[in-house]
Order: sequence, then C-alpha cells, then structure tokens
Amino acid sequence: METYKIKELWRFPVKSMGGEQLDHLELDADGVAGDRRFALRDHETGLIASAKRPGRWGILLACRATTDGDGDVTVALPDGSTFQAGDEALDDALSELTRRRVTLEHVDTVGDDTSLDFEVAYPELDHVQLRGRFPFPAAAFTDAGSYVDGAAVHLITTSTMAAIAAASGAADVTAVRMRPNVVIDSGQAVGYVEDDWAGSTVRLGSDVALFRVTRTARCIMTSVEQPGIPRDNRILQAIARENRMSIETMGQLPCAGLFGEVDSPGIVAQGDLLAIDRVAAERAPTG
Repeated sequence: METYKIKELWRFPVKSMGGEQLDHLELDADGVAGDRRFALRDHETGLIASAKRPGRWGILLACRATTDGDGDVTVALPDGSTFQAGDEALDDALSELTRRRVTLEHVDTVGDDTSLDFEVAYPELDHVQLRGRFPFPAAAFTDAGSYVDGAAVHLITTSTMAAIAAASGAADVTAVRMRPNVVIDSGQAVGYVEDDWAGSTVRLGSDVALFRVTRTARCIMTSVEQPGIPRDNRILQAIARENRMSIETMGQLPCAGLFGEVDSPGIVAQGDLLAIDRVAAERAPTG
C-alpha cells in the first residue's frame, strides 16, 4: 500500500474567502466540518458569490474567515475590521466592500428550492473548449451539505504544485492558490502523481477514508490575485497545457488534485499518513 505524509490541513469557512491552516481537521459526511458552510448571496441575481468571477467577487479573497473553539466564525475585512457571522453589520460591511447587496448565509438555512448556483468566468485556453461566463451549481458532484464546488474534500500533492510551478514559471503555487483541504507531501515523486489514485480509496490517518475519488478540474481561481499573491494567468494556462481531463458534457478541462467523498468520518492530523488502498476501492459505496 502506498503511503505519504500529510503536510498541511486547511479549512475555508466562507466560500471564496481566505481560510485557516490547522493542525487537525474533523471530517463528517459533508466533508471537513465547518468548511465552506457559509457563502454570500447576491440579492440582485440570486446567485452565490464566487471569486470564480473575479471581476465582481475577487475582493472576497482579501477577506479571511476563521473559526473559534466554540465553532463561531469571524470574518476579517481588508481594512482590519472584524465581524461575527450572523451579525447584520457584517452583511452591511460586505455589501459596501463588494458594492453589491449581499447576505452571508449558512447552508443549513437554505431551502430545497433555493438555487446554489454561482457564476464562473472561464478564460480562453489552448486545448480547452469551455470558455465565457455561465452559472454552475455548488456541490455539483456531491450530496455534501456545503458550498464546495465539486466534492466534499479536496486534496493535492506537493509534486503537483511543483510541476505547475515549473511549467508556469510562477514561484507562488501554494495551498493558498490551490485552496485544498489536504496537502500531501509526495516526497521525490515528480508530476501529477495523484492522478493515478483516482478510483482508489484514500485513507487519512487511522480513521478517515475517502471514496469516489476523482481528478479535480481547475478554474480561474488558481490565477487570481490574493493578499501577497499577484494575478498570474500562466498558472491555469500551464495546467491546461500539461494535464487535462475529459468530462463528457464539458470537454477537456485543466486538472490538478483530487476530489473525494467521506466514507468513514473521523479526525485527521498534520503529520498523519495518507494511504492509497486500491483493493478497498472496489468495496466502497458508489452512490
């Protein structure tokens, strides 16, 4: 069984805001507990705000959301002011910041008939047919109760980030750019090594197992500006050039990292081992 060490763990309490690096994460049926359970709702369009349309919502990446020991989420704005999630003053401050009337909502308060769509801006890329602006559903490929893009949990290896950096010439291809929950130290491995783990069961520490493991399609978020990180279109271009996946309804897409669903909940800690179990994958749930 292949094993690697978990290098970093991340949680992003509010969709499209900066998050928090932690020494351990709790995973439940919906993914990382407290991850992307909040998002902004645009009153005018009814859509969820996402920095995947950076011209309108990129400023959200300059905000940072953190969680205290009681599970309460605090949002820090670029000017240093802080507000607790649920405070009406935060809605007012975010509306002023984005110049749109928005409300911060928790996924548990959303009705079944409420749209979870957000708007994606996809740039023109060689080898990729998808382009332009279009709505896309949050939690598109998962039953998880959160505002994640595709699946409940997102992983990426250090070798993949190094490959992207080498191909793009960018020096800052880090977890902050790629926004995973788990960064895996893949040692001396070269290239997009986790692509080969798709279809396996991925075990994190002694408790957690992920199933329905698939490759992760990438978008403009890899290239947008964040605090201390400049906009760099070379990053997504390099991924599109070097490593693509095919989705029947979308064509060829840039790919880096893995998505997975939580089969066995539990706690995972920085420094724990990640193991690839190819046999167990045949027994894992598929629905």
